[in-house]
Amino acid sequence: MSTEVQERLMSGHLSTSEVNGSVLYHQVVNVPVIGQIVQCPVSPGLLTFVLQGPISNSGPVYIGGSTVGRTGTATVGLSIRPGVTYGPVRLSNTRPLHVTADNANDKLVIFGVA
Repeated sequence: MSTEVQERLMSGHLSTSEVNGSVLYHQVVNVPVIGQIVQCPVSPGLLTFVLQGPISNSGPVYIGGSTVGRTGTATVGLSIRPGVTYGPVRLSNTRPLHVTADNANDKLVIFGVA
């Protein structure tokens, strides 16, 4: 496990459990303000992810780089509607994922395996 992941675990930003030598991660990322871009707490270069828009969300969440979001009808990044699960995804770079939403307090759930 990398130093970065260990630091995030120690700070309480990730929950984890170990199964057959693999570390499983679970994180809920909240978008507190409409259109705010929030950096996800997990470095995508470290894990294979499954991303989920909780059924309780009021609208889609958008996942991508630091410019993720919507401009008019154009979307930058991946749109995940409420109740939809996307993945597994393995990203090869170490740039962080970002999330935003059209509605305050919509969330993205991240499940990961290292």
